[in-house]
Amino acid sequence: MFRTTRLVGTATRRMPVFQRRLQSTQQPPEPPKSEEPKSNPHRDFYKYRSRPVFKSVLVAIFTYQVLYWGWLKLESMETKHNKEGELRSIESEIRRHAQGRKSGST
Repeated sequence: MFRTTRLVGTATRRMPVFQRRLQSTQQPPEPPKSEEPKSNPHRDFYKYRSRPVFKSVLVAIFTYQVLYWGWLKLESMETKHNKEGELRSIESEIRRHAQGRKSGST
């Protein structure tokens, strides 16, 4: 019996502190139970309404992004249409000048 106690005693001395704590059977003392904490209105608001608020904000951001991208697409299509019209008018003007030179030089 003396030998077993002695071996256990030397084994615990050689173990690192964290291993001794993991193998310990002693539980840490429980903190004293206090009375019910006071209600905080700010905390209660977010405790019960945080998900709906989060979902509303998320839907609002998504809607904004969809409208923004749609507006950009329409604007780019309009710009492209305007540029193509401008190019057509410049090309027709160049053709008229080129035909005027040919008919004037002949």
